[in-house]
Amino acid sequence: MPLDPISYSLAKKAKKIAESHATRHQPGGADPLPTAVPTDITVGATASEGTSTSFARADHVHGTPSTWPADILLVLKDMTLTDGIFWFNNNWAPDSLSSYVGGSGVVTWAYSYVRLNTGTTSSSYAHIRKVVAYPLKYSWEAKRYFRAVVQFYWANTNAYLWIVSGYLDYNASGAIYQHIGFKMINGLLYGTVADGSAESTLLLEDLSANSRAYRFLTYEYTPGVEARFYVDGVDKGAITTNLPSGSAYANYLFQASVYNTAAEAKLLYIYEARVFQEPP
Repeated sequence: MPLDPISYSLAKKAKKIAESHATRHQPGGADPLPTAVPTDITVGATASEGTSTSFARADHVHGTPSTWPADILLVLKDMTLTDGIFWFNNNWAPDSLSSYVGGSGVVTWAYSYVRLNTGTTSSSYAHIRKVVAYPLKYSWEAKRYFRAVVQFYWANTNAYLWIVSGYLDYNASGAIYQHIGFKMINGLLYGTVADGSAESTLLLEDLSANSRAYRFLTYEYTPGVEARFYVDGVDKGAITTNLPSGSAYANYLFQASVYNTAAEAKLLYIYEARVFQEPP
């Protein structure tokens, strides 16, 4: 299974951070780099492959424990000190995000998930979002990494679901506002981006025959180049057109919604969300 883009990016940065950490954080080298920290990393390697500089990623399908060398601890420390933005969440209770409902829609907050439920009235919705504000340096001109662990429940027909960074139209099958992420329209799962004028999509998977599907959804955004999409760790391709730029709606780190087009309950469970934007 390919390396998760977030873990891959952190691993790539570890060597640079390890080399510069001794002098960057404390004048005169008062915070020296520990001698045990390796100065090289073999991404995706394991200890059994005969290297002491391995980075073993957690298998996010089967839960294999990960190896956290000192390099990665320095990366996490560097994330704490950076001007970049990150929000990682897997505890949803009490209600921790802004939420909006209409018709028979309901948002249910639990410790291990948040559930968006339309109820059985047609044209109902449930919608949540996480927004940050100035002076944080949010921008579409910086690399961004996103992952959500979700379950689609009875949402394979007569439903619009969105899971994105940026802005969305909860009651529409398309959106032109600046965003990058995923949508499921009547059982078809897409990668989606928009630049404020037009949307581009990439068909990722047909779930029209699957009424209860768990998925790990990941994207890696390279400004002006591509938004690359992964489903359960598998590279599904990239979108290179209508990519967002500037800062409009870049502060909307996470949005998710479910909307029904028939008098049927449609549910979206969200177990984990991660967003990391590098400094612009």
